[in-house]
Amino acid sequence: MGKSAIFGNPFDYAQIGTKYYRKIKRRRLDGSIAITLELWRKDFIIREVSKDELYLIEKYEGFCYFPEHIHYNRRVINCYNRYEPLAHKPAPGEWPVIRQFLEHIFGEQIEYGLDYLQIMYIKPTQHLPILVLVSEARSTGKTTFLNFLGTIYGENMAFNRSDDISSRFNSDWAGKNVIGIDEAVANTMKDSEHLKALCTARNFVVEEKFSEKVACEPFAKIILCSNDTNCPVIIDKYEDRYWVREIPHLAKIDTELVEKMKAEIPHFLFALQKRALFVPKPLSRTWFNSKDLETDALRRIRRNALNNDEYDVANCLLDFMNQHNLDEISLTDTEIRKVLKDGNVCIPKNLHKIIAFQWKTPQAGSKMVYTSYVGDEPHRAEGRYYTFRKDDLLKKVEG
Repeated sequence: MGKSAIFGNPFDYAQIGTKYYRKIKRRRLDGSIAITLELWRKDFIIREVSKDELYLIEKYEGFCYFPEHIHYNRRVINCYNRYEPLAHKPAPGEWPVIRQFLEHIFGEQIEYGLDYLQIMYIKPTQHLPILVLVSEARSTGKTTFLNFLGTIYGENMAFNRSDDISSRFNSDWAGKNVIGIDEAVANTMKDSEHLKALCTARNFVVEEKFSEKVACEPFAKIILCSNDTNCPVIIDKYEDRYWVREIPHLAKIDTELVEKMKAEIPHFLFALQKRALFVPKPLSRTWFNSKDLETDALRRIRRNALNNDEYDVANCLLDFMNQHNLDEISLTDTEIRKVLKDGNVCIPKNLHKIIAFQWKTPQAGSKMVYTSYVGDEPHRAEGRYYTFRKDDLLKKVEG
């Protein structure tokens, strides 16, 4: 028998590496129990646990983060898995409230939305696109969607602010399956690059104050919610890691919606285990073909993220081509400047950089004869001209 003490069970403790921890149980607001580890002095453990039972304290070589929802193990090889088991156990049944809500969030892309949630559950190490939910109106269900996922994943989901993800100390959200960022403001290139790196990075270091660093392979699914429908995040025209949906206003506000969905979660998880994926195999690093996920909201954000100088130059050149009913045109540097001036467009200082390096527009290697449309009438001219195609310029303007 162990000593008579409040904390007398050796299984309440763990030795991880050379340090001792106590497993602290705490009740969440939803009634479920979460277990956290607190550093514990060995001399206190000796007071609380019989010497004959000290050998029963679980020993691990270190920490790891290994997500698993169907066949969970606390011990992975010989490491303590800091990823937590889910509180909900799958069970057969119907889930009409969840289905109706998800149809509201994903609309015509509902099958992709169900795939997204299914892969998140059955293949948690698979990278998925950054999901961006936007709406100008309030009460659309964006935050409710985050709360719904939080109810499913518990300690394995982090609710963050935009600036949290750039913090040096990242243990609050690193090693999580879902990172939800409400009222997201990530409209700088630095923010965008950081989000993309988290989305598909292969290696990551979890750093916590007063604790050793832990290496892990990131697997977080990032969800941004914003009332900015124009440019909540910088998305360039080549970027394929974002899925943007504009969420309509909820026809009816139900203050008990999350609780109703919570009751259906076991049935929903059971269905996710049995459902055949709409996209049965990965088509990209984030599973889906980015073209299938394109929306008007994504195209608008891409267009708004385009540098104003680039947009003005491309739009002016398009107007000039439309005036002459052309699908392709050749212009020298001098002619481009004249077209912009005549179109009342301020000539950017980095004009050459935009055309030659950012757009990679082909330029004649030496002076060559071409048809010039700058002037009263089309005429033959000679020079080192750039060749612009209408389709390429339209892509820059329309996103």
